Amino acid sequence: MTRCFHSNSAELSLYEEANKEGWRRDPWNPVPHILHSFNRDDARFLCMEQLMKYNKPPLLTLANYVDFFRQILEGLTFLHEKSIALGTCSDTRTFMVDLSSGRSNSKSSYPDLATTFDRSLLPVKYYFTDLSKAQKVRSGDALKRDVQDCAILFDVLLSDVWLPQVTTKFQNLTKSMLSGTFGADDSRKLLEAMCRSIDGRLFGAAVDGSSILSLRPSTGECCETESPHRQTMSLPMTPGTDDPGSFVNEPGSGRNQRVRHANSYPLPEPLSPC
Repeated sequence: MTRCFHSNSAELSLYEEANKEGWRRDPWNPVPHILHSFNRDDARFLCMEQLMKYNKPPLLTLANYVDFFRQILEGLTFLHEKSIALGTCSDTRTFMVDLSSGRSNSKSSYPDLATTFDRSLLPVKYYFTDLSKAQKVRSGDALKRDVQDCAILFDVLLSDVWLPQVTTKFQNLTKSMLSGTFGADDSRKLLEAMCRSIDGRLFGAAVDGSSILSLRPSTGECCETESPHRQTMSLPMTPGTDDPGSFVNEPGSGRNQRVRHANSYPLPEPLSPC
């Protein structure tokens, strides 16, 4: 994927700042990774990993939706910790997905993955690709609006989910986010607490309520990321259990974080020189 920006673009500056080593290695960083870049006249071109629309292939199970919501809130938490408001959280065009974990060789193509990729077997990574309205902020009002916009987005997407067993739980989540008293990280923690209260077998349920799909059991193995600040894990959860995953404390903050499992999304490679 290639993006072109004016050399003075604020969006370009944010892309480049988010790709500095200190930010780039953080698994919660939602900004696409720059692989190469070059200048031409007053324009700067950024070459990034090929991405697909967030729902290509479609979100089919409750686990797919929870994984998407979790990564959105993690990414938003990352930006808010840097005092950056996104400003486009309610627009689905903001979000794209990296399916590169499904490519077994260099000949694999993304159009094929859009129809053959199995979300129940392979991890995905969601990115925020529209940073046109993102800005550094001093007050919390813009950050609250981001969370409220996320709630609006979740409500719209959940209209496609027909699982009465979890409807009320999600409604409570979005109401809390809309209240203006929950930050992005608070909302993330509430989502995780909600997941612990759901029968693990439901995470493999088709969102139209028609069936329980098969999810690959987790190996239970985990490995730490190279980020000194965070550890995380990926869904789907292990079917037939009530515990969606183990927790560890984030060093220095006391926050509970997911453990990254062995089948979770790989960390990015270092930025290549132009």
